[in-house]
Amino acid sequence: MPRSPRSHLDLIGRFTPQMREADDACFAGARLFVDTQEALQKSGELLGPMSRGVFATEDVVGELADLAAGRIQGRADSDGRTVFKAVGTALEDLAAAVVVYEASDSN
Repeated sequence: MPRSPRSHLDLIGRFTPQMREADDACFAGARLFVDTQEALQKSGELLGPMSRGVFATEDVVGELADLAAGRIQGRADSDGRTVFKAVGTALEDLAAAVVVYEASDSN
């Protein structure tokens, strides 16, 4: 898993406590973002490392909405690392559908 300076890792698609695609080391020293706080309750990607003390819920810098609105900064320094974990929400699905609909010829 990417652990080098100036790297970013998107963890998308695993959405149950039993699912995992990244090792604990990918979180060490990285700024962690989630799509929603729900990720902290249902993602094996996060539950496992949290149970082993790799990071705490307080270490999550913010949510996707905070990033999109500019309320928080993604990368804090030029050689920092970032990790984003998404479990998916109906709101994200709706937003994607609106974008597709508005771009379609039927609009």
